[in-house]
Amino acid sequence: MKVINMQKIKSFVFPALGVLCLGAALTWVFCFTSLGWFWTISWRGYTELTDGVYVNEDFQHSKQDVLKVLEEAEKRVENFWGKLTGKPTIIISDDEKDLCQMGWTGNPALTTTVVFFGAHNYVLISPDGFNVDVAAHELTHAELHRRLYQGRIFSFSQSVPLWFDEGVALQNDWREIYDLEACSAAAEMEATPDLDALETPEQFYVSDPQIRHNNYVASKQEVSGWILEHGMEGFIRLIDQIRIEGDFRSAYYDETW
Repeated sequence: MKVINMQKIKSFVFPALGVLCLGAALTWVFCFTSLGWFWTISWRGYTELTDGVYVNEDFQHSKQDVLKVLEEAEKRVENFWGKLTGKPTIIISDDEKDLCQMGWTGNPALTTTVVFFGAHNYVLISPDGFNVDVAAHELTHAELHRRLYQGRIFSFSQSVPLWFDEGVALQNDWREIYDLEACSAAAEMEATPDLDALETPEQFYVSDPQIRHNNYVASKQEVSGWILEHGMEGFIRLIDQIRIEGDFRSAYYDETW
């Protein structure tokens, strides 16, 4: 009679199941998540124009046009921060299917930051966002996130309220709808947005376009006023303090600045 050695079977089956589960998980990440697309963008018909800048093969603008827009945007962002601490991966596409795979919901552009042994930034730009203002807006997000999360092993929480994140990005977004005149008009509105109620995406990105616009304008005005009062040196110290202590409110509203 042949005796089945269950111990040997277990020693083979369990590791094999583990490998299969790991393979299935990795397949799901790489095929069906935005992060998987970001990691494998060079395998998906995208051309790397320069270090970290990718466009789909049939993109409507030339390489020279793309690099010119990004160069001007980067200069604007660098003039604001003084010096950039990182370089995000930038993906520019006019393929709506691909854009949706990478998290696009119809917005001109978006910035995704993954905090895993440091901050890794991915900027996605659609045709509607292919201009200096939108590119500068997203690159400002990326630099802010880099400064907030650098040095962390991982993080799933947001260090700053969304109104602050957008308000900082708008400092380098010079579109007319967000200009100083619009900011002044927003300050005179009867229903100026309550910033404490604009801390999450659900609160900030409401469906009403006028209210959403007012949220942007009020955020830009608030951050502009803080920088005007405390200077860029104070602003840089603010970001460092938030990164180190992890308490936005105590740092931002500190009366000893």
